Amino acid sequence: MPTLNLMRTTGFATEWPQIVRGAILGECGTDRSANHGQMSRKRVSSRDAIQVVARAFAATLVEGRLLDGVDHLYIGFSGGADSTALLLLSHGLAVPVTAVHFNHGLRGPAADADAAWCEAFCRARAIPFRCVALHVPDRQRAGEGNEAAARRCRLAYWEGHVAPGEAVALGHHQDDCLEELL
Repeated sequence: MPTLNLMRTTGFATEWPQIVRGAILGECGTDRSANHGQMSRKRVSSRDAIQVVARAFAATLVEGRLLDGVDHLYIGFSGGADSTALLLLSHGLAVPVTAVHFNHGLRGPAADADAAWCEAFCRARAIPFRCVALHVPDRQRAGEGNEAAARRCRLAYWEGHVAPGEAVALGHHQDDCLEELL
């Protein structure tokens, strides 16, 4: 099962500020002539900046051939900033995308509210959505912590549900790489 950490693999996790700044300045322009060699930046709308970043992300995937042979991409979608950015950047690529949210069964009504929010977010954007109940407390091994059990259950789900030609993308930030090592 191919698991891609697209945010890390593409450099977006470690180089995000430089990629965003470079993409926006490169595509939206700067002007050095008026300020004695000092750069003055044109104001860029957030919509333009998002479009520039999305194009840079897609170009990075193409250049790195990260989606070659992938017919369907599953995005691990917690609703946090990393997975939301990855989902939005991936939606609209040439590869169909499905958001997959895991309810670990650890936080009761708060977890149910998270799942409902993720589903509504995807529905509003016409992104296919799947919510998977993992029931981690029922599957936890003796001496295993909640985080380790949840990680093991997610990995078991992916291994049992991702077919050849399909891939999983996880939007971890720079300091959160344990899952991709497993």
